[in-house]
Amino acid sequence: MIELNSFIQIQQIYKYVRKQRENQKFLKYIEIAATFILISVFLFLAIKPTATTIFSLLGDIKSKELQTKQMKAKIVSIVAAQDLYSQVEEKYDVIESSLPDKPKYYQSALNFSSLSQKSNTSLDQVNFNLSTDDNKKLSTNIDSYSVNIISQSNYNSALEFIKNILSNRRLVDLKTIQLSKPDDKISTSSGNLKLNITAKLFYLKDQNEKK
Repeated sequence: MIELNSFIQIQQIYKYVRKQRENQKFLKYIEIAATFILISVFLFLAIKPTATTIFSLLGDIKSKELQTKQMKAKIVSIVAAQDLYSQVEEKYDVIESSLPDKPKYYQSALNFSSLSQKSNTSLDQVNFNLSTDDNKKLSTNIDSYSVNIISQSNYNSALEFIKNILSNRRLVDLKTIQLSKPDDKISTSSGNLKLNITAKLFYLKDQNEKK
């Protein structure tokens, strides 16, 4: 009978001890869970600003990369445009000397003077006729004016002068060419002839000119 009571007491003690151990395990689980929760909250609060900053920086980096690509494309376009401009610029002087964007009367007179010297002719007069009746426009973009050139030279030099005018870069339309003996008052050189040339010079009309 004593042994039975002792067994019952031992069993109750065992149950109590086991329950206490289970309670201790439960408390440890609660402690561990609370620790994880606190750590998670701490990490969230601590990492959130950093993560926000990182995402913002990533967005800025992508935006900068896109801007860099766009700038590179623009630079490539500018370089290509500069190459085209340099190619055209080489021919611009030729085009400008052939068909200038202004009448350039003074330059025309100097040009004829240079051609006469090159041809060994004596240039007496260069007269410009600005009358619109005598200078009909070829098109809405091209205008012209007449010029009368009077010089003295021998026959071969006169032909050379005419040849140089025709081979000149400036667009010239020779209307009349007259060779005659000069008056005694004008020249006393023997063998010289008077060369009278009427021509038209062309230039680009000013697009801003009022109609």
